[in-house]
Amino acid sequence: MLQNSHLPTVYILDMDCPLNEQQLGRIKKYLPHERILTSERFLHKKDSDACLASFFLLVFGLRKLGIHKLPDIKKGTHGKPYFTDCDISFNISHCDKAVCCGISKHNIGVDVQDTVSKFNDIIGMTMSAGETEMIYSSPSPPEVFTRLWALKESYVKFDGSGLTDDIRTIEFLNTENEFMYDGCFFKVLPTSVYQLSACTVDDGTIFFKKSIDEYLDEFEGISNNNE
Repeated sequence: MLQNSHLPTVYILDMDCPLNEQQLGRIKKYLPHERILTSERFLHKKDSDACLASFFLLVFGLRKLGIHKLPDIKKGTHGKPYFTDCDISFNISHCDKAVCCGISKHNIGVDVQDTVSKFNDIIGMTMSAGETEMIYSSPSPPEVFTRLWALKESYVKFDGSGLTDDIRTIEFLNTENEFMYDGCFFKVLPTSVYQLSACTVDDGTIFFKKSIDEYLDEFEGISNNNE
């Protein structure tokens, strides 16, 4: 039975510094062995850390809902993971500067992107004419480009289609951080180093951001209270 916890929620972790050995040891205690093995295949520590931290946010979010055993996970036709025996939807994303995990009772797509400073070579392939004008006329073109890219990715990940269509036809000209598009609710977390977007069926998405130690302390507190 689900405990009282707001959904949809996106759990966010800034990756300002590499995870230390103590933090990694605590995280690994709560992750499936397969995920740990996956993290070890990355060549760079930052990618391995992101692999572990992003999945820990999923485990954390489930524990907040009173779900202690990780449900079985499979991938859809275009690679979007889903639970086979649980009516909770989730989506994970990570970049160099942050990781996130969205959890909802219904479909959800999340995406976080490092701010792209050099985009002239790809803007014509990814943005509509209106979006391109909005980017170049803004005070901060890199942040606006990255915001639009995160919005498009979250929308595509929401329906699980993958980047199979011309994403220039997915046009966002709204500059607000919360709005509706094509029957979906969007919420954006803009920062100077990354842009995060959540696309959901339900309104009122909550962004929840803490340090890794704060997440771990709260997770272990929930676990101890339920023993």
